Amino acid sequence: MEQIWKTTKEYFGDGYFPGHYWKHYYIAFATIPDDLQIPPVDYINGKFRFLGHTWPECREGLLAEGVHPDTVKFAEMCLWREIILQYLEKVDPELWSIVVSKMTLMAHHRVISANAHGAGAVLLASGGIMSKGVEDKALEISSICHCLSLDMAKESIGVLKGEKTESVAGDRQQLKRELLWLYVRGQEYLQMEPTGNAFFILIRYASASFQYVPMMDRYRERACGDVRFPITEAMSRILAPYIKEQTSPEELNGDRQPVSTKVASQKVVS
Repeated sequence: MEQIWKTTKEYFGDGYFPGHYWKHYYIAFATIPDDLQIPPVDYINGKFRFLGHTWPECREGLLAEGVHPDTVKFAEMCLWREIILQYLEKVDPELWSIVVSKMTLMAHHRVISANAHGAGAVLLASGGIMSKGVEDKALEISSICHCLSLDMAKESIGVLKGEKTESVAGDRQQLKRELLWLYVRGQEYLQMEPTGNAFFILIRYASASFQYVPMMDRYRERACGDVRFPITEAMSRILAPYIKEQTSPEELNGDRQPVSTKVASQKVVS
């Protein structure tokens, strides 16, 4: 019990996991394109920063944490695919008319635009397991279930119905039945597929959204009528180590690449 309390206290209050710093950042870089219209080239040249960091810094950080170069390359390609698709979604609203009301196509589209593959590969790396990349069928199924569980969880708190980007836009009742069938079949596949130590990570990843959605301010705010919640003191302590000192324009060269790599003190503020 003492060890459980210590671990919980470190995670939610007084610290973070420095050995997974850049893995956390990868999840952040894979999440933000859903909210902002970011030109893909801004990711590549370092013009876009997240809490002060650029994607090239994150990529090098993953390698420094011991993530296999092939996994980093796969995760990067998944990120590029996501960034391009997210950008196209925002500049071309008619894109959704191509995939809407087609469950299999919509499910595949959702997985790409959410970058569930790349995030899953990085999650496996956190457990010392190397993904098989594009040949990793178990990761693909787990990623699909992850996105489907996200939509089911959003539906349960009333923030999904009526959105153009939902998986069941169109004939809702029919598509919801298809969504549930696809999710259950995916879970059955993961139960039968011999994935070794990866099983425990992938089976949890496949249903992680059932826990993620009720905890996430983004969805709680929408459920309360788009009311913004202030960042709590506990959350600010978690975020503090991830904020890089602001880079001034003088620290950028003509290619907009960061010259300074000075990172803010990673000591958690009390």
